[in-house]
Amino acid sequence: MRQAIAAADVGDDHLDGDPTTRRLEARVAELLGKEAALFFPTGTMANLAAIMTHAAAGTEILVDADAHVVNLTGAGIALAGVQPRFVTATGRTISAVDVRRAIRAGQPRCEARPARSRARRARGRSSRAAAR
Repeated sequence: MRQAIAAADVGDDHLDGDPTTRRLEARVAELLGKEAALFFPTGTMANLAAIMTHAAAGTEILVDADAHVVNLTGAGIALAGVQPRFVTATGRTISAVDVRRAIRAGQPRCEARPARSRARRARGRSSRAAAR
């Protein structure tokens, strides 16, 4: 194992990407039939990225009070700048009725953040690479 680690092809993930990680991402994307994949070294980091993707800072997320992200990785919610609003399931899982009940009256409805276009994301990556 030590020999494999010592011989591994490595790079600076901050600057140009670690080639081993990039190959892993490409392989997973291929296996799943996706355009791309992104490696997260921890579940907490992945949860934080998911929350930040779907909720803007200063807003609420609707979440089951017993959810893993609340009980075991709650710091991710705080780092994202969002407040958890707990949904109590009337059955075994949260239903649409449960979600509607959890939304506060007079508050803006839950809306997904506008997605950046693939072309815009690609331009952002290429302009950062060119700046290096």
